Amino acid sequence: MVRVLLCYVSVGSGHQVAAEAIQEGLYFLYGDASEVFCIDPLVELWESAPALLSTLQTASLLVAPHIYDRFWRTGGGQDLVKRLVNINLLKDQMVRLVKVTQPDVIITTHALATNLVGSVLGGCDARSIFTAAVITDFGVHPYWPQENVDYYFVAHKDLQSGLSKLGIGRERICVTGIPILPHFSEPLPVHLRAKLSLGQQPTLLLIAGGQRLGPYVHSQFLLKRIVTQLDQLDQDFQLVVIVGANSVLYKHLLSYTAQLQHLVIPLEVVDNMHEWMQIADILISKPGGLTMAEALSKGLPIVILPPGPGQEIANSQFLLQRGVAVTTSVNNVADAVSQLLQNPVQLAAMQKAAQSLGQPRAALDIAKQVFDLVTRSKIRVSGV
Repeated sequence: MVRVLLCYVSVGSGHQVAAEAIQEGLYFLYGDASEVFCIDPLVELWESAPALLSTLQTASLLVAPHIYDRFWRTGGGQDLVKRLVNINLLKDQMVRLVKVTQPDVIITTHALATNLVGSVLGGCDARSIFTAAVITDFGVHPYWPQENVDYYFVAHKDLQSGLSKLGIGRERICVTGIPILPHFSEPLPVHLRAKLSLGQQPTLLLIAGGQRLGPYVHSQFLLKRIVTQLDQLDQDFQLVVIVGANSVLYKHLLSYTAQLQHLVIPLEVVDNMHEWMQIADILISKPGGLTMAEALSKGLPIVILPPGPGQEIANSQFLLQRGVAVTTSVNNVADAVSQLLQNPVQLAAMQKAAQSLGQPRAALDIAKQVFDLVTRSKIRVSGV
């Protein structure tokens, strides 16, 4: 039995999804031979803590995006992070989690959780526990490196170089891709369009989940602007809009889509994102790490909406440099989409580039490497 403690922080959904993907990978590959605990230690301490952190992050993005970006790139907030993870209540909670779950390995999918685990495990008996950090973006920042983390899992070989420059030895870095749910690697039915009630024309997929579509603009007005611009195009296509858990945005979208000339399909939370991405021809989205990794796994060209500072800029730059995406302002989304629809050669090249970067089995690969590492260690200790 391999016991795994997966720690994430519920700031945005990507870090939790990455942790849950690894959990699914472990159970898929090893079943009852693994026991996995997937926990946000901040929620365990105080249920409102993630909401408070999200509010503070949003406020910093709104008030001082350039400062946020500089701190993300340079690590200018490391003293604040160290003070936070050394709060006795938080450290004591983490120690309790370790005692209750008794893990063989702790895996973190957020830098704050990584720092917290590093502060708790350093220099104590619990250092017999393996530790691993999973970076869920296509860029690295100085908050990730920790002396007490054994292994890092990253999205691409270029991140391996980035971590090395921050003092992490290459022997501690594994290039696996960003973990996404294992069903992104499964074959899909031939008649998927019929299952999803779609026609044969090109399909645009607009992901509008979360609080904002673009930096600092209220989503419902921005979304209507994008949708109505697209609807004015002469090209034939159908548009699928996924707004996630934002019921206000969903109702607002429903209020005007019936009046449009193109077929527009509004959706809330979906559990088959892999199917929508499989059938789509172009993704329109903010460049969140998990969403981008999912799109790459399906070879999906991307029109990037204006990125926020920090990780979104890093993700955008990574994808643009590799010919997977184009970026546009909010007012020019329709022009960007129109140019791609008129240029099948460029669209095919972007699809090929995306396929070359896609890592649909990343969660399974991380699960296997972690399980094998712990199993080998147990064999050595037992003398078998």
